[in-house]
Formats: sequence, structure tokens, C-alpha cells
Amino acid sequence: MSEKMKKSIPWFVFSAFILATVVALNFGRIGSIPPLSVVKADVATTSVTVGNNVPTWQVIYEDPASSSSTPTNVESDVNFKGRADDPNGDNWYLIICATSTQIATTTNGGCPVCPGGLVWATSTATDNNTTTATYTPGEGDVEKNDWWAWACDNASGGGQLCTSYSQGIGGSSEANSPFVVNRRPIFDTLSNDGPKDPDQTVSWNTNVNTSDPDSYGGTDTIKLHICKTQEWNTTTDTCVGEYWSSSTVVTSDPSCQYNIPSVTQDKTYNAYAWLVDEHGLEATGTIAVGTASNYDVNNVAPSISAATIQLLDTDGAGYLTLLPAYEESQTPGFKVKATITDNNSCEAAGGGNEISTVTAYVYRELIGYSNCSTTGDSNPNNCYPEISCTIGPCGGPSVSVATTSCTFSLWFLADPTVGSNATDSIWWDEIWLASVKATDDDNASGTTEDSDGTELDKFEAYDLTTSNIPYGSVPPGNTSNEATTTIKATGNVGLDENISGV
Repeated sequence: MSEKMKKSIPWFVFSAFILATVVALNFGRIGSIPPLSVVKADVATTSVTVGNNVPTWQVIYEDPASSSSTPTNVESDVNFKGRADDPNGDNWYLIICATSTQIATTTNGGCPVCPGGLVWATSTATDNNTTTATYTPGEGDVEKNDWWAWACDNASGGGQLCTSYSQGIGGSSEANSPFVVNRRPIFDTLSNDGPKDPDQTVSWNTNVNTSDPDSYGGTDTIKLHICKTQEWNTTTDTCVGEYWSSSTVVTSDPSCQYNIPSVTQDKTYNAYAWLVDEHGLEATGTIAVGTASNYDVNNVAPSISAATIQLLDTDGAGYLTLLPAYEESQTPGFKVKATITDNNSCEAAGGGNEISTVTAYVYRELIGYSNCSTTGDSNPNNCYPEISCTIGPCGGPSVSVATTSCTFSLWFLADPTVGSNATDSIWWDEIWLASVKATDDDNASGTTEDSDGTELDKFEAYDLTTSNIPYGSVPPGNTSNEATTTIKATGNVGLDENISGV
């Protein structure tokens, strides 16, 4: 800015000046001094022009610093803070250019333009206070971006002046040019290798194209997270709630695994994938963050440990024993007990029992389960199939075991196995065994045979088909006519009959 200064000199000062001059010119003359001439006073006008001066930088830096270690995420702001002093008190503009070429000033005092339109940010005209110019990086920006800052006053009439450019004054070295843009990692593919059984490992996999495009200051790393919910905390860069798995930090192709617990219900489990870089920026690409990648746990058949199967007498101990009270009938109250394991839990995913039915099979050893597995194989001497069982209470979805109890009756003619030779029993070298079959709610089943078994004791009993033997009337000393009757075994031992009577 320039200013013209005008001043008027008083007449009496001017008159005194003229008089002194005349006296000085005539003082040295000898003789009479002529009369002074009368001089008329006038007004003199002067002017001074004050020139426009270039603003001077005080500070210019990024706030916060945008560097390779603390880059600015796309769609976040890069703030340039600057302050310049103008000697003339003019307002000034902050202009951040993408080139070092001299900025073009204006004639109307407006904001100057970066050459070629290569501008990052500008501010409005301000006084000597600190001002801010802001740039918001987009998806198409490069990673490293040099900048040159100018401070220009708002003088009009062709006298606008600008500082020389600066690439940073008054801040840390990381707050100087360039600013660094953190671009989104690329999420290219996603899959998992389910379904899996309980106690197996499910893996989530990507590919080599799943990577980070940034390399200024070192290639950025990425991390894959598999969350249980479709929510992500952008402050802590973690799943909201629980997660299934997270990968290690890698430069590309992240993968992660989850070890399925040994007791896990068979169903579909929700899983959602998030890919972020080392600065917490979420990925873009073919796969959107939060994409579902659910996995299934297979149904597995229940099982029974042979060691848990017990074939029990009516009193819970000793050999299987037929009771006299049930001669020629069935002795009730024998039991088969076992513990069933289902790695899908004893509780079904939808509620209720995972194990839907349990059936027991009791037979003489050489008959075997294969010959006593259906109701058509039933034989009161040696085979008792399809015995219904009750299932004990389940302790919850994390519990795999349930107990079962099966009650059955044995007919009086069931084959005894006690003894040490054939004289004792025809089947002296065998035992009675039990198999238990458990079926789950998906109709998968497991069958196991008792590893120990037990003996069936002898039950000696017989009965006459008539209560009297009809000899008729026989005189003393005479022999009666022959009479007959029938004796039958009502126990499980064959009889050699030796009958006598009076």
C-alpha cells in the first residue's frame, strides 16, 4: 500500500526565511542600506509515498503432522496452519500449492492462484492471526504429496505481494512437506474351509491380492479379523463383542484360524470379516468389510464308552438271578446302565435333547449283537433286543455326556452261563452281554458292546401238569395199573426226572 502526505507551511515562517536571505546578501555592502523590498508569502505543498512490503512468514506446518508414521486417512482432513506478518497491516491469504512454480498474483486483491490449478488448499483473507487451510484426501490420491506454501497480501491495483514459498516453518520435521495419505487396503477374496466337526479347526483365507497399496516409509501391514457380530469399533479397531479369530500382521494374503471346542452344537455360526491396515483404516475392494463368512459345525454321532456299560441284576450286584416268585414267568427289574457322549452337546441347538433315543440289547455271548439287533431276533432263551431306555438330564450346551438307564425282564428259561464245565451248564464258557445304541436328533447313531458282561445263574424249578396221579383203586398187595403225568421245567435248568410216590 502507498500513501501521499500533504503539509502547508505557515506564511510568517516563509517571510522570515526570505528576510534573512536578503539581509545576508546585503550585509557586506558599504554605504547606505537600501530599503527592504516587500515580499508576498505563499503556500507550498509536499507529498511522500509509502511503498507496499512483502509479508513475512512466522509459521507454516501440518496440524496434526501427516507423515509416513502418522499418515492422514482418506476422507480425513489435512490441516495446514500458518501465520504471516504484513508490515503494512494488510490482510493476507494462505495458499498451499502442489508446485513450486511462482504463484500468480491478482490485480483486485483476491486470492492468488496456484500455477496450473495445482492447489491443495487456500484460506480466506485474514489479519496477522494464525489461519488454517484444509485439504481432504480422496480415494484417488497418491500416498506422498509435496506442498509449497505462500502468503500473499490483499493489496489491489497491481501491487499484490507474496512471500517466497515455504515447505514448513515452526513445526516438527514430520509436520513439514510432504503430507502422506493413508489409502485403504484391498480386500480381494474371502472364504472358509467349513463345515468342520467339533474339535477341528476352521480357517478363513484370502489371497495375495488382498494387500495394502502404501509403501512410502515401508509397506503397510494388514490384519484380518473375524467377528461374531457385524459391528466394528473404529476407536479401538476391534470387534464389538466377541471375535472368532484374528490373523497376524502381514503385507498380503492374511488368514486366521479358530479351534472349534470339543463340545459344540451342530449348527451355523455367524461370522463377519473385517480387514484393516496398521493405522486402523478399513479396507475396500471386491469384499466389503463386514461381509458374512459363516461356518457350519457338522453333526457327529453319539458314542458310548464300553467301560461305562453295566449289565445289572435286580439288586444291582452279582450275577443275573431269576427269582422263584416269577417261576414260569419273567423276572423284572434287570438293568442296563451307560454313559453317552455327544460332542454336539447333550442339548440340541434348538433346545431339548440332542440324543433322541437310547436302546439296549441283551444277549448270550455267542449270539452276539448282529443276531440280536431287531425285534425279529427276539428269543427268550438268549436274545432280548430293543429295550427302551430313559435319558438323564443334560447339564447345558457345553456338556457332552448324559446317562441312560434301561430296565428289562428275563424269562425263566433264559440260558444260564455259570459253572466251570458242561456238567454245570451247557453254556458254561459264555457270558451275557449288553450293547447300547444311542441315536441323535439327526438320526446319527452309535452302538457299543459291554466289555465285561456278567453271568446268568441257574434257576432250578419244575412243575407237574396235574396235581394228582390217577392210580385208581388198588387192593392191598396188588399192583396198580400204570398211570401217567407230565413234569415240566419252570426254571432254566433241564431235568433228569426220577419220580417216586406212594
